[in-house]
Amino acid sequence: MIFLGEPGTGKEFFARRLHEIGRTPKAAFVTVNCDAYATGGSDLALFGSDGAIERAQGGTLFLDEIGDVPLGVQVKLLRFLQEQTIQRVGGRTELAVDTRVIAATNADLQRGMPADGRRLQALVGDLCGDRQLPLLPALRYLVMSQAFASAVGQAPPLPA
Repeated sequence: MIFLGEPGTGKEFFARRLHEIGRTPKAAFVTVNCDAYATGGSDLALFGSDGAIERAQGGTLFLDEIGDVPLGVQVKLLRFLQEQTIQRVGGRTELAVDTRVIAATNADLQRGMPADGRRLQALVGDLCGDRQLPLLPALRYLVMSQAFASAVGQAPPLPA
């Protein structure tokens, strides 16, 4: 799933809320601000021996500003999303990882993609298919789910 919204609209809040009402609320919720690694270091942050993907094992990995992931790391993320395995930086073996991935961006993904946009589009496609969720409908859903939960004592299922 990917959230679309301007900075400060609560993308991480919504991702964390989805994690809390999901199948593994007590598992790790790991946030990576991809913008912080736009000039380098995202490879280690995600795929290092204590990388974010491994730390999120069994839980949720939140990739904020996914549009800022460097091209080389996009390739590795695509493989991880498709195969549910990673290869650590400097490693030679594939490690199976069971991690839900939620991403967010403030970029308009329907409009201009960067020069390497084909890979980014494939990455976004693997993350959400056609399920790009602008934050206004997400907010509406969460407000309705809270009202529903209060009325009947349980949260409704997440929208498809």
